[in-house]
Amino acid sequence: MKLDITSALNSEGEHFSFALSSDSLEGESGFEFSGPLEINGSYVYEHKLLTVAGHVSTSLAVNCSRCLRAMEYPVELDFTAVFAKQPEEKGEQQYSLNGSSVLLDKPVADEISLSLPYQYLCKADCKGLCPVCGADRNEVECGCDTEIKKDNPFAQLKGLFD
Repeated sequence: MKLDITSALNSEGEHFSFALSSDSLEGESGFEFSGPLEINGSYVYEHKLLTVAGHVSTSLAVNCSRCLRAMEYPVELDFTAVFAKQPEEKGEQQYSLNGSSVLLDKPVADEISLSLPYQYLCKADCKGLCPVCGADRNEVECGCDTEIKKDNPFAQLKGLFD
């Protein structure tokens, strides 16, 4: 996602909009997109810094962390990225500014990464898979005995956090 900033270097700033297909981003960001990536925002050049502020809208193809079902995870987030000709080592995260354009791939990928949950759930009360037979407990009651046996070496840890 190359953003031409020529007009911002000479004036107040500009608005921009990108609508990219998921095919153009696969592999570059490490995410598997299930829908188009839309980015809208504005940028301004002040005090030798280019500040880009925008909104990202897309969806990711992921699996539920409990039952492993394929699902879409919607991503809606606002971001701000600062670009400089000589990024500072300390303080605020800054990206490299070279010439009259900037690449938004890394800042957008960074923001998406930071916004993702630790685990994805298809629904809040997902029962997951049976640890004995592997059946999806959301669909079937398998009847497997999942009670911790006394001869289990980890049985003494069962009430540790109660």
